[in-house]
Amino acid sequence: MQLSSQTDTPRLLGRLSDWQTRRDVRRKLGGVSPERRFLTTTPCGLVTTIRPRGLALGVVTLQAVLLTAFFLAPRRQDWPVPHWLADVGSAAVLGGGAVLLVASFNLGRSLTPLPTPTRTATLRTGGLYRFVRHPLYSGLLALVFGGAVASASGVKLVLAAALLVLLNRKAAWEEDMLRRRYPDYDDYARRTPKFFPRLRRRPRRSRLG
Repeated sequence: MQLSSQTDTPRLLGRLSDWQTRRDVRRKLGGVSPERRFLTTTPCGLVTTIRPRGLALGVVTLQAVLLTAFFLAPRRQDWPVPHWLADVGSAAVLGGGAVLLVASFNLGRSLTPLPTPTRTATLRTGGLYRFVRHPLYSGLLALVFGGAVASASGVKLVLAAALLVLLNRKAAWEEDMLRRRYPDYDDYARRTPKFFPRLRRRPRRSRLG
């Protein structure tokens, strides 16, 4: 029994040291255990210790506020809109809405408004995700910019630009977490653009003779 007690003493001291270390870290994080906070880069580019879900909800709330303000903003005549430009804007709105629907279907159960992926999410590289990494954001941007141009509203155009900045930062934050979860994400991001698909040039046929 004496030998067993001496053998267990270093193990008990090690556990006590780990507990004290965790307690000190918990105090520095404001009473939150280390597992529930981590160092992360926010959409504004700041590195901080924060609950990721709380920050994600804040980003989604800001996005919802911008979209609500956009759709509630009245039509204006801040610049002359020729018929062809109005048709282009309307086509962008319809095309953006269609992209939103198809991209949502491509995501399936992985669909979430939050930039943090769900626990059961899988890396999607098929469908519209073959052409861009964030087709949902692409469709949304086409919708708001097309609507801003067609309505000739400077207010809508400013809101669309603010949404572009927010979605760009949100996508960067989302990709940072995707790289941590999926080792193959870097290869996917290297060959696939973020919002706008690449226009592939057809190879020229060589003429003989």
